[in-house]
Amino acid sequence: MIPESYRHWQNAARQLLEPLAALMQPGQADLDIKGPASDHDAQADRLESFARPLLLAAHWLQTEPNPDDAALREQVSSWFRAGLVIGADPASQHYWGPDANYHQHHVEIGLLTIALQIAPDQLWTPLSQDDKDLVARWLGTARGNGIVNNNHYFMGVHILEFLMQHGYGRPTDRPIVDEFLTRLELMHRGGGWFEDGINQAYDHYNAYAFHFYGLMWARLYGAGHPERANRWREWARPFVDDYQHFFAASGEHPALESGFLSLPTHPAGAGVFVARLDG
Repeated sequence: MIPESYRHWQNAARQLLEPLAALMQPGQADLDIKGPASDHDAQADRLESFARPLLLAAHWLQTEPNPDDAALREQVSSWFRAGLVIGADPASQHYWGPDANYHQHHVEIGLLTIALQIAPDQLWTPLSQDDKDLVARWLGTARGNGIVNNNHYFMGVHILEFLMQHGYGRPTDRPIVDEFLTRLELMHRGGGWFEDGINQAYDHYNAYAFHFYGLMWARLYGAGHPERANRWREWARPFVDDYQHFFAASGEHPALESGFLSLPTHPAGAGVFVARLDG
């Protein structure tokens, strides 16, 4: 018996995917989402329009099947699989292009690999070996590039972990992953709170990046590194205790009204932080 609360969140994800599914055109590797361009470039925007919905779709696709969802599941999974191959193919007119130094592609490729690892049966396993090889070569363009000294290290971690997990690793990948995780851990300031590297901010990236990507790494790859995985899990506990107070009973985030907030003194004794939430 599937709990009602499970179906509630499952259906909430479906409702977010349905309008996106209407934009899924055959032979395309991006979604025509209306809105202003980013401050990156058109290729990064195209990839983002694919990778962000893919992560949502992966969470939904790996849930317990609901008979009413069968057609939409097939539409969504098949479109993303096809788009993945089209976008990763340098010979395609819809090629996303390779990763590069300090490029937004690195973030989107990281999110994409998380999605593939969450729902491999729907998104990765059905691909032919040739298609897997092609996609892996494109993912590998993330190796050796400059990465912003902040939460972006997580992307390198997830990309290389995925490649190693699926037989595309190189001897240098494991030391690099370990180094990136160490750098991220050095950003911890106590009580589950992280300073976002070069940004020197204590803002929404604590919940949106550090604890999401850290716990996701622990879930997907932590079995081989239990001590490190446990650290990330334990850091999440005091953070959640604090973070619940950042929301009103209505679910709104009062701090967003002013753009500033004061954090409680945490166990590390660093005092009170002032953090911007609009950067």
